[in-house]
Amino acid sequence: MKIVFKAELQQTRSGVEARSPEIALTSYGLDERQAMESLRRGILAWCEGLRAVQKFDNVLKTRHLKCETGGEGLLVEIKGEWLAPTQRVKASVAPAI
Repeated sequence: MKIVFKAELQQTRSGVEARSPEIALTSYGLDERQAMESLRRGILAWCEGLRAVQKFDNVLKTRHLKCETGGEGLLVEIKGEWLAPTQRVKASVAPAI
């Protein structure tokens, strides 16, 4: 089974942040490779947790994640996209309305 996730990459003061908007999971690394690998491990743990409680298929459907069936095991593919520094605003610095 293969699942494709999107990753938003952004430079931070101390490295790179990789965030999966589909499951609101964020990982960090000194460079893009480390951040993406950390995110991949986090996504695999998220998937295995859902499989353990038998909610994996339902959650995939509700989050509109594309899943290709076939083969044994679970394969996670992550497609990274760099965000511009001003493209994402953290809630803690958003202006009050």
